[in-house]
Parts: sequence; structure tokens; C-alpha cells
Amino acid sequence: MALFGEVRLSGGFGSTKSYSVTERGKEGTFSDVNEIALGLYPGISVFLSDHVALELSLPLLEGGYSWDKEYEGQIPSARAAHAFGNFKPNLLKLNLGIVFNF
Repeated sequence: MALFGEVRLSGGFGSTKSYSVTERGKEGTFSDVNEIALGLYPGISVFLSDHVALELSLPLLEGGYSWDKEYEGQIPSARAAHAFGNFKPNLLKLNLGIVFNF
């Protein structure tokens, strides 16, 4: 049995749109959304044999940065950004894994 701490880097991107169709065509707002996050996941590892282990980890601490760019038609109209940090032990998000060591 062993205790471990994992650091995970994750990111995401996407786009949103909200528009209406008028006589002039599509008019609305479009956004590009980006996010990057870094998290700490402590856990426990149980070795079933010399080469196989079962791991159980829990999300504990996460922080990151998110930024959005908004367009009205084809013209950039606004930018928004925010940083976040969460201390969030969540028992409903337990991570279970099997690790093979060679």
C-alpha cells in the first residue's frame, strides 16, 4: 500500500452563439471560450501483484484561468477573463484506476 499525490493539467475550448434571423440575415453574438486548469489529486495505491496496482484518488484542490472573446457579427466587441481557485473535496468524483507496471 502506498500514498501518492497527482498533479493534473487540463484545458478546454469551445464556442457559443446566440442569434436571430432578420431581413438582413443572421444577427447575434458569438463567443470563443478557453480554459486551463491545474489540480491536485491525493490518493492511495494498493499493489495486487508485483506489476499490477489499484489506485483510488480524490479531487482536492484546483485552480485555473478562463478567457472569453465575444463578437457582434464579425467585429470583436468584448473580452472577459477570470482566475479561479477551489478547495473542493468531492466524494462523488472518486477516481478508480488499474495501473500496470513493466
